Amino acid sequence: MLCTNMWRAHPTSQVLTSVLWLGILLVLSFPAVATNHQQLLDSAFAQFDDNFTEHWSYTETLTTSDGITVGHYSPSRESPWQLMTIDGELPSTSEAKAYLKRKADEAEGGRNSRRDPAELVTPGTLQLINETDEHWTFSFVPHGEGDDAAVMEYLTGHLQISKAGGHLNFIDIRNEDSFRPRFGVRIHEFLSRFEFERKDDGDVLPVAFEFKIRLKAMGLMNVDEGVTGRYSDYRRVSVSP
Repeated sequence: MLCTNMWRAHPTSQVLTSVLWLGILLVLSFPAVATNHQQLLDSAFAQFDDNFTEHWSYTETLTTSDGITVGHYSPSRESPWQLMTIDGELPSTSEAKAYLKRKADEAEGGRNSRRDPAELVTPGTLQLINETDEHWTFSFVPHGEGDDAAVMEYLTGHLQISKAGGHLNFIDIRNEDSFRPRFGVRIHEFLSRFEFERKDDGDVLPVAFEFKIRLKAMGLMNVDEGVTGRYSDYRRVSVSP
């Protein structure tokens, strides 16, 4: 509409009118953008298929204090996970069995605790904190239920939405100060971050994650654990019913 109005305006007799309308339209556009923040978020989350493991094979590279583990996942195999290397070396039979058991346990735990990513954002807390030509960055208050709620109230969330397609670039939840979610436990550091990319065929898929926690319990037990992961070599696969 703005371009149409300027095109129709006569270059000599209606310059002032065009400039006036330009200013009015720009001012009126700001509230409209602000009221659509939740709509942007809903659209971004809707583009991510949280059942992508049913349609894609990929390589997962995990880095922990114990080393670097590379595995391959394909839903077309009877046993979908396959351990490729540990610190660049071929795994032993026992290492491969332990890996498969761990992945099976993770899959079962994920099915039992799966949540819609949109539920991580407490309704009404989304705030635009930065905007560039490429993206919007928002802050939010993380939402949790049950035991998660005791931790989430001390954390700060950020997420970024790409302007080229409106998909999620990342979602990041972390603490700013140490806190005590319950008696005898102090968490000094908490970080959970996921990054996403749109593939050539339009699907939005996870490409990286990082998780870290550092805490002290009852003044005796210290926990300092972290893991980073990369997902690569995505291939769409057909799975027989």
